[in-house]
Amino acid sequence: MQFAHDELGIPTPNVFSWSSRADSAENQVRAEYIFMERVPGVKALDHWENIEEPVGNPLTADLFDIENKLNRVQFSQFGIWTGEEDTLQRAAERYQYRGERKEMDLDRGLWSNYSDFMIASAENERTWIKCFASTSPVNQYSLQPADPQVHLRTLDMYKAIAPHIVPSSPMSDATLLHPEIDLSKILVSESGPVNILAVTNWRGAYIGLYCTQPPFPTFMDLEDGQLNISLEALPSQLPWMVEPPSQVKSLFAELQETIYSHLRLAARKRYYVYMTLKDKRRAEASEVPHAKHLALLPYWTVKSWDSGWLYVADYLLEI
Repeated sequence: MQFAHDELGIPTPNVFSWSSRADSAENQVRAEYIFMERVPGVKALDHWENIEEPVGNPLTADLFDIENKLNRVQFSQFGIWTGEEDTLQRAAERYQYRGERKEMDLDRGLWSNYSDFMIASAENERTWIKCFASTSPVNQYSLQPADPQVHLRTLDMYKAIAPHIVPSSPMSDATLLHPEIDLSKILVSESGPVNILAVTNWRGAYIGLYCTQPPFPTFMDLEDGQLNISLEALPSQLPWMVEPPSQVKSLFAELQETIYSHLRLAARKRYYVYMTLKDKRRAEASEVPHAKHLALLPYWTVKSWDSGWLYVADYLLEI
């Protein structure tokens, strides 16, 4: 958070003190904590659906600017960055600091390339399975007990394919990503233009593959019950609003307003994707096959025994 504020000029609260290590000798609180500035404003969630302008509003523009600032930063190593001088964090993810893993001799980095990061996640899980796994846990996908050998074979396949599915630079550049930017964690002005005053949650930020940055924040994805507006054949200029169904005016007023609200959200998403893809590098990243799989495979691999090896196997089959 402090890095985003000081180095990138992204609006965040000032951080006065923090610790991610509850057992640290310097941590008198004996728990993870962060003390930060209280920023005035209201949650963007309270305004998002009520902004009349479908596109070009200050909130959308500020979001786009924040993503651009994140994408311009390149790092030399991969992992979860704590801001400490010697870590990006020395783990594939927080899961490897839980239970028995916390005391184990695992490869916690640092990783100079993404394939090494992927392979380390598999090796760490192999080490844990060999030491602690048994056939006692029930497999959530069948009536048979979980079989450690099946997990190990899946991890071996994952290790074998890892070096061959990571794209070359610049798509494989180590980039600061924040996939968990959420409207409930964004503070905006209470009245007047809806500008972003602060992004308050940076726990999910990590150093990942450039090509895994999605073309729009996840909260822009339209949920069930809203209109499914295609992103294909994006218009090259305004207007961005999609024509409403012809029978809209025959519906009762409340449903009409719901449909028009969903159309505004769809137009906002279409505009955001269009602005993103105007950037040649972002456009190229959107064409990288299986980018989502590249982002999620290490996550499922380091917890494959608890969550099931089929997640890893399914992603490998899709690739």
